[in-house]
Amino acid sequence: MSKHETPMTEGFWESAARGLFIAEYPLVERGADRAPRYVDGLILPDEPQASVRSILLCHEADGALLPLLKPFPEVEVWLSDPKNARQCKRIN
Repeated sequence: MSKHETPMTEGFWESAARGLFIAEYPLVERGADRAPRYVDGLILPDEPQASVRSILLCHEADGALLPLLKPFPEVEVWLSDPKNARQCKRIN
């Protein structure tokens, strides 16, 4: 993760999520025909019946991104304060 992604992901987990946080979770392992793929952070919720959530963490609202996500209301967009990563708010 970059110097911004780590504090953003951990800040979101500490302030807006509950459960086990796993940084740099491998979604696809390296193979002869592929590079590995990692998710910045995976949070396994404490609640046994919790649903899967897709969350985009950003430092600022992106006028190009938000219209592209309109067909996908299940994707949550959250803003993380660059000065305090624990300050997160959902914007959609």
